[in-house]
Formats: sequence, structure tokens, C-alpha cells
Amino acid sequence: ECCIWRAYDLNRQRSVLLKAVKSEAPPVFLLERLRHEFEISNQLSHPNILPYLDLLKHHHRVAVIMEDFGGIPMAEAIPEQGFPIGQFLDIALQLSSALAHMHKQNIVHKDFNTQSLLFNPETHQVKVAHFGMASKMTSENPAYLRTLQLGDNLPYIAPEQTGRMNRVVDHRSDLYSLGVTFYELLCGQRPFTTNDPLALLHAHITERPPLLSKIRGDIPHLFDELLAKLMAKQAEER
Repeated sequence: ECCIWRAYDLNRQRSVLLKAVKSEAPPVFLLERLRHEFEISNQLSHPNILPYLDLLKHHHRVAVIMEDFGGIPMAEAIPEQGFPIGQFLDIALQLSSALAHMHKQNIVHKDFNTQSLLFNPETHQVKVAHFGMASKMTSENPAYLRTLQLGDNLPYIAPEQTGRMNRVVDHRSDLYSLGVTFYELLCGQRPFTTNDPLALLHAHITERPPLLSKIRGDIPHLFDELLAKLMAKQAEER
């Protein structure tokens, strides 16, 4: 739906990231999502949250300008066998701090995954981005979500985000997505690897992921306990 590329901003005299809808005649809801993303981002100020610098409007097109700190999508940076424990802990602290800041501002990301995180391979700094689905709220009763609408985020969504549980979506939904992300950072794969959307929905609601310590021998059992808490099926247990 959207594409991101690097550009040189003559006014700011530096490289920036430009995010815009691919289509020449984009649907209104995508343009509104970009405007919403810009507005949400401007309510946040944290070293591990990507700054959004400007909103550009040209005829029927909208684009956002974001800081370029040399980051790439986290999904492209994860080693095949996962990050070393020490590096994972550094990344995990950055992500946890960013989410805590968001939740203190009463903002729920709802699209937290390795594609919405940018990682600088040289400095190892991580920044959370892509707030198009984020909401400023206390809680939200989800409407029934069609599987096709969830797209790339489906492997990361909390059980209550499937729309099949009659439960609210709130900051605890981000914690579930954080658990799935941690799992992927540690072992190079997501806890539920099926490509069948319906099977993924069923797994989020009913299945327990394989223990991390069974996949990587150097992972302490404490990490199994941490992931079990973050990925608990009931939000009140996270």
C-alpha cells in the first residue's frame, strides 16, 4: 500500500525517509491513515520512537517525512539463528522503553512487528515506526476483522485482535505482539510459522508456542517464562 525511500531534504540539509502511497490515485482511507500516522507520531517523543518531521500534501497525494538514522527494517536484520543474548537484551530494553512511553501517552500501536521497527546495524539503535493503525484510547471494542485486512501483521496479533473473542484491544495487545517479536529476535522465526491465515488465527487463540529453550540451547528458562507471560492468551495475564 505504501512505499518508503530515502531522499535528500534540501531545507534540512540531510537525508530523510519519505513514506507515501504507491498508487497514483490512492483511496481516501490510505491518505487519511498517513495523516493519522503523522498526528499520532507527533504526540510521542522518545529516543526509540522514530520522529516524523513533516506532512506533505500535493494535489491528491500525501506523504510523510521521517528521520533517517540509518535504520533498516528489523525483519531484514535478524540473524538466521537469532541475535546473541546480549544484543537481544539491549534491543529488548529499547523496545520495552518505547512501548512504555507510548502506553503512558494512552497510545496503542496495534501493528507492532519486525516490519514496523527500524534497526541501525552499526549503532544497534532501534526505533518504532509506522503508526497508521495506532489509536489514542483507553480500550477499543474491535469490529470483526476480515483476515485479508490484517495482512502482514497477522503473525503478530493478540488473540483479542482477531475479532473472534469479544474482548477489548488495549495496551496489553501490544505486549502480545512484543512477545512474538522477542521470539523472532531470539530464534530467527516466529512462534507460529504456518502460512494459512485461518490456522494462524486459531494458533493465536488456542496454541502455545514451542519453548525457546528447546530451539536454542543457550536460552535460559527464564526467557521461556517471560515469553509465556507476554504471549498469554488472556490479556489480564500479560
